[in-house]
Amino acid sequence: MNRYFLTDTETTGLLKDGNPDFLAQPGIVQIGVLILDQDFKEIDFFATKVNPERSNWEPEAIKTHGIQPADVEDAPTFFALFPDLARLATGATHWVGYNNPFDKKVLWHQLLRYGYEMNFPWPQQEIDVMKLANAHMAM
Repeated sequence: MNRYFLTDTETTGLLKDGNPDFLAQPGIVQIGVLILDQDFKEIDFFATKVNPERSNWEPEAIKTHGIQPADVEDAPTFFALFPDLARLATGATHWVGYNNPFDKKVLWHQLLRYGYEMNFPWPQQEIDVMKLANAHMAM
């Protein structure tokens, strides 16, 4: 039975390719998750701003999503949100998103920060809407 974990993040900036230091990588400032069953009916939904616990925001990121550092000062940290995210991902068969490599790498670095990288129930299959759209646009 398929279960879909749809996710999207907004971040403090872009990934720093080749830099393994999780503190140099962008933090999540907003995350949304929608869980769908095999019939694509909503099972659960979760969305919140996130305090990224860092001050190094890229100006282009703020222009893109419009979230300011002051907007997330009192938001929960990723550490506080981890149990809810893990619960939502548990049992999911598919990770669904737009540009999955970006969101998955950002999430990975957040998990590394707290030592949770081995405790996240990553869905085994993937559907990347950006790849699907690009394939159809090239036709």
